[in-house]
Amino acid sequence: MSTGNPNDTSKPAGSKGAHYHRECTGAALETAERHAKSINTPQDDGICIFGAAFCPFVQRAWIVLEMLGVEYQYREVDPYQKPSDLLALNPKGLVPSLKLSCGDKPGEVMGLGESTVIVEYLLERFQPPPSGTTLLPPLSEPYARAVQRLAVFRGNQSVVPAFYRFLQSQPDSDPEHHIKREEYIKTLTNFTQSMHPEGPFWAGKQISVVDCNLFPWIFRTTNVLRHFRGLQLQDWGAKEGRMAQWLEAMMKLPAVAGTCSTEELYLDSYARYAENRKGTSQVADATNTGRSLP
Repeated sequence: MSTGNPNDTSKPAGSKGAHYHRECTGAALETAERHAKSINTPQDDGICIFGAAFCPFVQRAWIVLEMLGVEYQYREVDPYQKPSDLLALNPKGLVPSLKLSCGDKPGEVMGLGESTVIVEYLLERFQPPPSGTTLLPPLSEPYARAVQRLAVFRGNQSVVPAFYRFLQSQPDSDPEHHIKREEYIKTLTNFTQSMHPEGPFWAGKQISVVDCNLFPWIFRTTNVLRHFRGLQLQDWGAKEGRMAQWLEAMMKLPAVAGTCSTEELYLDSYARYAENRKGTSQVADATNTGRSLP
């Protein structure tokens, strides 16, 4: 098991001081390699997604691309050494970012950032989606569409920040560590209670935009928070019951499983968050200062 450095195999995954991975592994690597073609090939739709192997914000947009059956290029970048063409599209250099060759003028290239905005853009642009799988109710059901968007908003306001607060909290020095643990479990409980009672997905039998948006953090709960913070499946209802049903259904989808790397990648890459290292990311800095996530 490596620490992210291919020349160092002396430490188990997730050991103190482990390095982040710069390339996907496992099923995610296979998916990335299938979409590594040039953005200029005539058969594609002019979409290139800049991503990073361990980033949950990237994964939520990536899942949607896969679910919709969209042709795209996947471009792996090092988020700590941002390439110039990414910065030209997104001055903050954040991932995910989209490079779009779909302007009104031939050869025009546009950029788009922010994962939730990217998801909305993809859902609006690809109607009907090439795969035939829709992630929102039809336009004829505006209230149902609004309910799903509201669930995404609430998840972004609760599950996502609570995940980072708990992960970055240091058990030996943060007097509120246990409170942050319980806070995160409460957000997961609330999310589970908001699900359709029969499932298997959030809204029932059909996967929705809610599932795609929240899955990356809940998936990382099963590996990252289990390893670094000892949060076991039974502690938050994921060993059996409605949450277990949801996770199982999500992981059976090729579009979801195909964007997941091996556990080793997540443990190595999130060691810097678990140790709350300085300069880990803009998300980590915002968590430490109490600001809204970027």
